[in-house]
Amino acid sequence: MADPRTAADNQLRNVEARTGKTFAQLRKLIADSGLTKVGEQRAMLMQTLGLGYRDATTLALLAKQAAESVPADADPLDAIYAGPKAGL
Repeated sequence: MADPRTAADNQLRNVEARTGKTFAQLRKLIADSGLTKVGEQRAMLMQTLGLGYRDATTLALLAKQAAESVPADADPLDAIYAGPKAGL
C-alpha cells in the first residue's frame, strides 16, 4: 500500500493538471470563497471546478492544513501559552 502522504501528493498533482491551477491558486480560490467548513468548501470546489467528491475533499483538507501550518522556526510553547495563558 502506498504511503498516504505520497498518495495525497499524487492526487494533488492530478487535480492541478485537471484544473490548470497551482495549489497556491487553488488555496486562494478556497480562501477567497469565505467558506470555513470543509464540507462547504468541497461543495464549492465540486460545483466551480467540476471536481469529484474525493478530489474536492482532499484539496479542501490540504488547503486547511497548509493554512494552519506553523513555521519551522516557531516556538511550540507560543501556541500553548497564547491568549489568556500568555502571562504564564
